[in-house]
Amino acid sequence: DNMNVYIKSSTAAYQEALPITTDMADKLTIAFNPALLKTTMDSFTDDRVEAFFQSPKHPMIVKSKTSQLKAMLLPVLFR
Repeated sequence: DNMNVYIKSSTAAYQEALPITTDMADKLTIAFNPALLKTTMDSFTDDRVEAFFQSPKHPMIVKSKTSQLKAMLLPVLFR
């Protein structure tokens, strides 16, 4: 399975399928500010991180696999 990442702005469009290692029971559509998502992910030096989702209205928690680093990213309204 993959997590599909889409970024679309007035100046660019980007899409990537990232492999996931855990089964997801239900599909989830959630939106984040792309600049904050990039900044959050850039703060990790790991090749892999764990991302935890609850619902489109709850924050995503990102945890390092090799250190104590954790981050919380709040979702934005999806249109």
